[in-house]
Amino acid sequence: YTPPTPLVADNVAGHLVFGLSSGHVETVIVDGSIVMEKRAFPWDTGPAFTDARGQADRLWKAMDRL
Repeated sequence: YTPPTPLVADNVAGHLVFGLSSGHVETVIVDGSIVMEKRAFPWDTGPAFTDARGQADRLWKAMDRL
């Protein structure tokens, strides 16, 4: 499991519920287009995951300031 957001104590439950349970998904179709097939994305997910991790980190820091 390679999470798109940081895995920290505050969100481990969410990762368990939403991230680890997706292992049974083989194909995902959005608006008629296949975006994941045979449990693999047809593009390099690295940049999107890097961006998601950065955005999640900014969000957690902003929430800590509240």
